[in-house]
Amino acid sequence: MANGAWNAIDSALNDIRTLPAVFNLSRASSSRDLSSCPPSPTQMQPPMVPCHAISTSSFQLLQNDEKEAASEFDRIVGFCKENNMPFIDDSFPHSKKSIGNFIIDERLNGKKIDANHFIWLRPQDIYTKDGRRYRWSVFLDPKPSDIEQGCLGNCWFLSALAVIAERPDILDQIFLTKIYNPWGVYQIRLCVDGHWQVILVDDFLPCHSQTHGLAFAVGRRNQLWVPLIEKALAKVLGCYAKLPAGRTLEGLAILTGAPCTFLDLENCTDHDLIWAQLLSMREAGFIMGCSCGSGRRYVDEAEFRRVGVVRLRNPWGSFTWNGPWCDTWSGWDETSRRILLPDGPEAGAFWMPFLDFMQRFDSVEVAKVRSAQGWKEIRVDCSIPQFWGKENVIGFQLQIEEPTELAITVYQKGSRDRCDSDIMVLLHKNNPSNMQIGELIVR
Repeated sequence: MANGAWNAIDSALNDIRTLPAVFNLSRASSSRDLSSCPPSPTQMQPPMVPCHAISTSSFQLLQNDEKEAASEFDRIVGFCKENNMPFIDDSFPHSKKSIGNFIIDERLNGKKIDANHFIWLRPQDIYTKDGRRYRWSVFLDPKPSDIEQGCLGNCWFLSALAVIAERPDILDQIFLTKIYNPWGVYQIRLCVDGHWQVILVDDFLPCHSQTHGLAFAVGRRNQLWVPLIEKALAKVLGCYAKLPAGRTLEGLAILTGAPCTFLDLENCTDHDLIWAQLLSMREAGFIMGCSCGSGRRYVDEAEFRRVGVVRLRNPWGSFTWNGPWCDTWSGWDETSRRILLPDGPEAGAFWMPFLDFMQRFDSVEVAKVRSAQGWKEIRVDCSIPQFWGKENVIGFQLQIEEPTELAITVYQKGSRDRCDSDIMVLLHKNNPSNMQIGELIVR
């Protein structure tokens, strides 16, 4: 399918990604039934899902995962205490297999990451720049600036993690083990391929054999949340070598489980539309990050004296804006500075005129996080036939009992290992009298 067709689908349905299918239903919704459509004139084949799957609130799903994980956690910690030994996760061994095979990367001056140069160490044996100034902890008032990239080319994921660091409530939902565990038992909750998974990891981390410093992502001030989340994703994907290359959008989906989309700034000619969309998304409390090639910024907006200005935060803190509305701009007056900088300048954060923002950034990635608003969701698996045709169309029937918002996301399982297939989503009204497909609503 042509890129233009994909863009049309994305803008119409809000959230299309390439399979489990995810249906997010608004808080106004009562229980929804999802069942396979019966045969129709198009010979629609039913997916392999229960006939009456019921949506569940995002908060309830989290509670269910926490309850189930707590039982496993207590069992493992009890075993470690009884045998006076740290937890060792034999399902993700401390070996070359877990590191994986890396291709030669020109950005590393042609050097290949060699698993023979790594050893696996627990936190107390790891050398860090912060030394003994900080005790090891899971969280220590986490900030985006705490994230330091290692020798992996996974800035796509760390950029998403930096955006999430602005939202402690979401970070809290990811880490089920919130305090330092002396036995090295940690549980992390990620949404991989459209399904929430609680991933069990130990605290042995790959380190350089000569320096004993962390080889991959680092959490400054001796925080474990950064390398352990990275390790959890490496485990579920198979190895660390699966982490390089990706989009921040994918990282946001993994960390939040929310429908994700992006605004294309490069090809947009309607600046007023983008401005209105940014304001709307900010009002909804969505998470936003913007991209200018290799970098990411956290986005906030304000409309000041009818002049659009955007507040950005560089998670790496290495660059700030030096034009109009920057901290040292000569055009500030007392009133505007008091409104926009009530607490004075903040490291890594700056205001920028909206038009300059449009010129310097190429996209805005958005995670439509609504878990705190009582939204319900349902996640179902289905198999797509190898060959497409009118005989091989998969359909779901959604029973909507009252007006509601609906976001649909389609994931393609294992897409990091293979090329994505083109998938089209069509939304039709259903004719209750003869159970045939009716009017096309959107595609």
